Amino acid sequence: MPKITKNPRSTINKIMDAAEAEFEEFSLEDARISRIADRAGTSKQIIYNYFHKKESLYAAVVNRLTEKHRDYLVKNFVITSNSCDNLSEFTSRIFDMFASHEGRLETKFISHVSSSVKEIKYPDGSSKSIDLLDNILKRGFNSGTIYYKGSATDLYCMIISLCFSFNYIKGVFGEIRRLNAEVAVDESYWRSRVIESVLKIAGCKQAG
Repeated sequence: MPKITKNPRSTINKIMDAAEAEFEEFSLEDARISRIADRAGTSKQIIYNYFHKKESLYAAVVNRLTEKHRDYLVKNFVITSNSCDNLSEFTSRIFDMFASHEGRLETKFISHVSSSVKEIKYPDGSSKSIDLLDNILKRGFNSGTIYYKGSATDLYCMIISLCFSFNYIKGVFGEIRRLNAEVAVDESYWRSRVIESVLKIAGCKQAG
């Protein structure tokens, strides 16, 4: 008999932790609510009381990962007088976010999710990050150190794309780079290449 807690928040957290493990091991299509219930020590009925269908639970897991990562991105971020350094730090945080275990999970879930899962709030989770980037760009433009004239949203999408791509297939990149034995291929190498690219796109003076 499953052990059911009377604390709804505790029950939901256990369900989502179990669902995250299930979705990491199996695709959305192959995941089973019965296995999630076993992992969480609860019942299928309890799960369906909180999440009406498997896609809703999937979306909740992705949204939790996204919120956690975007909070990390802006938490304790100190805006300094050097806007190019600020942009470098911003990009580095995004890269490290996608390089983390949770980031790889988010990448996997987002890249394999069906467009029918409407509950995923990926764009909403990025609003604070875009506001921070917009602040950095405006300060840099006003100080004459950043010459990017596009929108913060567009640059944010570029940064996300670069960090996502490098982390998603860096294993392939690494094998290719190893053809040149003189080139290091550790994590710092890829991070620095992405940062360098972003600073050039933004027209930072120090990027040249």
